[in-house]
Amino acid sequence: MNMVEVECPYCEEDLDLGSDESGMYECPHCSEVFEHIGSKISEEDLGLINEIQNGLYQQNIIFSKYKFRWDYKWYHILGQVILVPAIFGIFMLLETAWNIRKSNTSQFVVVYISDENYIFKYEMVHFKPYDVQKLAVDSKMKISWRHRPGSDGAVRPNLDYYTIVSSTGQKVSFVATDGQRCNIKTIAKEQNIIIDREPNTIL
Repeated sequence: MNMVEVECPYCEEDLDLGSDESGMYECPHCSEVFEHIGSKISEEDLGLINEIQNGLYQQNIIFSKYKFRWDYKWYHILGQVILVPAIFGIFMLLETAWNIRKSNTSQFVVVYISDENYIFKYEMVHFKPYDVQKLAVDSKMKISWRHRPGSDGAVRPNLDYYTIVSSTGQKVSFVATDGQRCNIKTIAKEQNIIIDREPNTIL
């Protein structure tokens, strides 16, 4: 068993976790529970990710983003259909479809796990999960929200910047556009999590 020394965020005592897996740990000195983000993904978390990918937690997904939603806009595909010759256009559409399928391997997911009352975040790159985080939901959890309005004609979409902050200071941040699935307000209302809205900022 490898030695993994960390400092308790509550009592500031050093302790050996005995594992570098991400998860919630109890401090033997002060008995407080804190979150550790490790480099190794536990078998339990891998199983949970597999269940999420297979649609088991669809109702609890807070945010999910695929890379192609940023890379491929409606005007790219429209231009290929209208502005290029038919044969070349078909070739380009096939290439776009392949790239969209390929880009699906890059995914960012935030889910509320109601059974154990925590927020679970992970990323997928080439079908492999990494950067797993667990944020315990409690009365001290907060969410900051900043809205950036889009431009006329939808050239620049509306952007909503969210940061979920746990009672231990762990953070999960993401940016949602109009076309992306984002249920953070619904989950926050159900769990009585405060959302602090910052003033609108035009960048």
